[in-house]
Amino acid sequence: MSNILITGATGNIGFQVIRFLSKMDSSNKIIVGVRDIDRARSVFKDYPQLEYVNFDFGKSDTFENALNKKKLTESFFFGHLIF
Repeated sequence: MSNILITGATGNIGFQVIRFLSKMDSSNKIIVGVRDIDRARSVFKDYPQLEYVNFDFGKSDTFENALNKKKLTESFFFGHLIF
């Protein structure tokens, strides 16, 4: 099982990526990295399997918690770039 971080999840691309990944039969954990967790929970109310973490590219103090605490060791998807 891999942990997949989606940043920009409430945007057009990120939202579609979450829809796609949620339909896959996979044991991967989808982590939504967003600036406003309450807003994201509202947007993704039909996706109860998601986990949420505060992440903002403009605020480097959000990086460590999102990237290390969630143990993103294998897979990454950033809303606009695939690594």
